[in-house]
Amino acid sequence: EYPIVSSNYIAFMMSVGNRDQLRVVRRDDGTSVDVGFVEGFPSISSNEGRVVFFNGSSDIMVANIDGSGSRRLTLGNHPSFIDDNTIVYQLDEVPSEIWVYDLLTDTMYLLVEVGAYPTVTDGWVVFSDDVGWKAIRPDGTRETLIIPHDRGGNEFHLTGPILDSRPVLPRGKLSTSWADLKR
Repeated sequence: EYPIVSSNYIAFMMSVGNRDQLRVVRRDDGTSVDVGFVEGFPSISSNEGRVVFFNGSSDIMVANIDGSGSRRLTLGNHPSFIDDNTIVYQLDEVPSEIWVYDLLTDTMYLLVEVGAYPTVTDGWVVFSDDVGWKAIRPDGTRETLIIPHDRGGNEFHLTGPILDSRPVLPRGKLSTSWADLKR
């Protein structure tokens, strides 16, 4: 379930007994490695050196793409790489918050006070809040409303990385594109 595809790897959740395991498979030869227990979407760094994932026990984990060097980073879920050394994730407080974790310095900072389901595309962190789906730069600038919940934004969830920037027409109610965010 929940496959994430990069140039050279596919990472996905695979049921093994009564637990779900993160499996990473090389696309060229099919070699695979089980990295750790997982729930939901993993994220592969752009240089394909690491994978980050939620272990199903409130922990964000990071490991080398070959499964070595696995370590716990912090509490949270829905992790996604912003770049090779920076991760965005959701902290399940009340209300949930969006945080950024710097792997080089092992430091974190609050990005969004009220938000959920963060993912990253084209230099933007996309998340849901009380108003709708929004996008914000990782430095906290240029927050932009993509689609309000009252215009169809509550009818779907964005999950995993968005790999396509063509216009999207969710149930025929509102059209937007990533190109609009860049203007």
